[in-house]
Amino acid sequence: MSALPQFCIHASRPMLFSAIMVLAGCSVAQKQPVRPLPPATAPVEAVAGVNSTWGYPVGNTPDRMRGLRAVWNHDGRKLLVVLQEKDALFGEEFVVYVFDEQRHLVRKGNFYSDHAQPYGLVEVRGNDPALPAPYKDRWILGIETWQEGQTYDPTKPVTPAFYLESPPNAVGVEPVEWDDIPQKFEFAAGRLVNAENMKWRNAEAQR
Repeated sequence: MSALPQFCIHASRPMLFSAIMVLAGCSVAQKQPVRPLPPATAPVEAVAGVNSTWGYPVGNTPDRMRGLRAVWNHDGRKLLVVLQEKDALFGEEFVVYVFDEQRHLVRKGNFYSDHAQPYGLVEVRGNDPALPAPYKDRWILGIETWQEGQTYDPTKPVTPAFYLESPPNAVGVEPVEWDDIPQKFEFAAGRLVNAENMKWRNAEAQR
C-alpha cells in the first residue's frame, strides 16, 4: 500500500473538513472506538499556576489559541486542554494539562514546537515506527502549531504540513507525550515529520 501524502486538511466545519481531505487524497477517518483516558490517581481541584477555567479558541487566525486552552472531544467526553509554556534549550516546550468538566486534573504531558505557537487540537492515528508502541493504532492528541512568519490567507483552509517550504495556512502537528507512559518519542519537535500512513481528524469542540 502506498504512503498517504504527509499533509491533511483541517477546517472548522466537519463536512468541509471531510470533503477537502478526500480531494487531497488523505485518509478520512471513520468513527472508531477510542481507548479511554486512564483514571486520575486522585481528583485535583487546582494545579499551582494553572488556570483551569473553561475556554475556547476564537476564529481561524494564527493567534486563535492565544488563551492557550481548548476543549477536546475525546471518546464522548469534553475535556479542557490547558497549555503552559516553559523554558526549553531549543524551540519551545509546553506542558499539557487535561481537566474534566469538574475541573479535576486527569492527565499531564508535553509537546515541543520549533518557533511556532499553538493553533488548535486534532487527533492522529497510525502505526509508523516513529510512534512508540503505546501510541500506535489508537487516536492520540495532537497540537496544531503555527510557524513563526507563516502566511495567513483568510480565503484558504488551514492545512497541516510537514516540510520546510509550506503553503499559506500550513500548520504543523505535534503529538502530546504523556507523563504516565514510560516509552518516549525519539525527537522533541517534529515527532511526526517522517511518519507515513497517518490518519487525522478534528478533535476540537466548538463553543
